[in-house]
Amino acid sequence: MIMTALHVFINELRIMRHDASPFVILFIMPSLALILLTPALGAIAREYGQASVTDSALSVPAMTVMFGSLGAAFVSFSIVRERDWACWSRLLTSAHSTVGIIGGKLLPPMGLVIIQQVLLVIIGAAVYGGLGELQAGAYIVGASFFAITITAFGLVVADMFSSLQKMNAVIHIGALLFASTSGAFIPIESLPFYVKYLLYISPGYWLVVYQKNALLGTLTLPTASISLSILSLQAFVFLAYARARLNCINT
Repeated sequence: MIMTALHVFINELRIMRHDASPFVILFIMPSLALILLTPALGAIAREYGQASVTDSALSVPAMTVMFGSLGAAFVSFSIVRERDWACWSRLLTSAHSTVGIIGGKLLPPMGLVIIQQVLLVIIGAAVYGGLGELQAGAYIVGASFFAITITAFGLVVADMFSSLQKMNAVIHIGALLFASTSGAFIPIESLPFYVKYLLYISPGYWLVVYQKNALLGTLTLPTASISLSILSLQAFVFLAYARARLNCINT
């Protein structure tokens, strides 16, 4: 299983070297958005009485949930590429472990999503400050859990849709939904009542709750436990579905 994951992982890295889109979408776009939108997000928050929250602690989670969610696309796209090359079915019906294949596919985009979140903290702190109480270790843990959840979501999308256009549309709609139901861009108090019920099933909401507290140095064990437990549950559901579907194909 480990060797299978390693071989798939190395192959994905080799392919990724010739594709600049992950770096543009996951690094350059959120960095520019962070720099441009942070003052506006801070002004909106202060208007709703959140004067104690720094601008960076508001904008970093917002950019993470919006652009980090697009990490799912690179899992889906890699599977589409394998299908186009007529390699995917052969890989699944080979002697390689299903878990190893899934792990190897997920690791590169997971790493990119984690690096993205670290990069956004560095930029936010350098440009706008206000992150002096950052709980760095806890922040990395939350970034890792979100990366697992969102890339696992990409596996589900790849299984449900066969065309690149449909996958692209669903993932972008998903990123929009995760962001709009996270409370990062729009204060929760201003959301319609029916949207508030969606918050609790949105990975974006639990990421923002976790990250905002970690950035401000106010993350407590109960808050961390609840947020990470829900992200873990969502990742488990996505991965279990993907493994079951791949096992069906394999048999």
